[in-house]
Amino acid sequence: MSNKVNNLIFDLGNVIIDLDIPRTELSLDHVLGEDYKKNLKEIVGEKDIFNDFETGRINEETFFKTLRKAALTPLTLRQIKDAWNAMLLQIPLERLHMLERLEKKYRVFLLSNTNTTHIDWIRGYLREVHNIHDFEKKYFEKVYYSHEINLRKPHVDIYNFVMKDANLIPSESLFIDDNKDNIEGAKLAGLQTLWHPFGTEITTVMADF
Repeated sequence: MSNKVNNLIFDLGNVIIDLDIPRTELSLDHVLGEDYKKNLKEIVGEKDIFNDFETGRINEETFFKTLRKAALTPLTLRQIKDAWNAMLLQIPLERLHMLERLEKKYRVFLLSNTNTTHIDWIRGYLREVHNIHDFEKKYFEKVYYSHEINLRKPHVDIYNFVMKDANLIPSESLFIDDNKDNIEGAKLAGLQTLWHPFGTEITTVMADF
């Protein structure tokens, strides 16, 4: 690291939780029909409802009802929600232990492009699998979810927002993400960065910290 690191800012997907994004794409194709994207475009025009959902511009009910309208067959909201959550896999316990260790030495934060449905699933998973009921408060000083702050990576505004809100010095803050575009956005905001490529284990990467 070029400067002393006092603050760690983790991405969530494919850093803390394992994802398989194609599973959701395939699941949506399966339940909605392969032509649903064409139907969706006819319904919403040039609007990007996926981006709108991730930045809190539309709520969960509107998002899923719009997808259901684009389906070729009648579906329940539960069927669509399960397809949407199909990408979410697991959070190994050793990653949570890693966060506990890091919290003793650093200020630790979470910054994620996500949505209320995925966060609800993760909270439920942690309760059922690891008996953890306070994920955000237990492991992070503060979490920043795109759908709650209406900002999204890789836009530099979201990093500037976190720096100001948490009173952090960018040059003393290390941002860890699996997406190279998000890394570049953080660099523009003056943060130190660590690209975490798919297939690497974050507990190994952070062992020296």
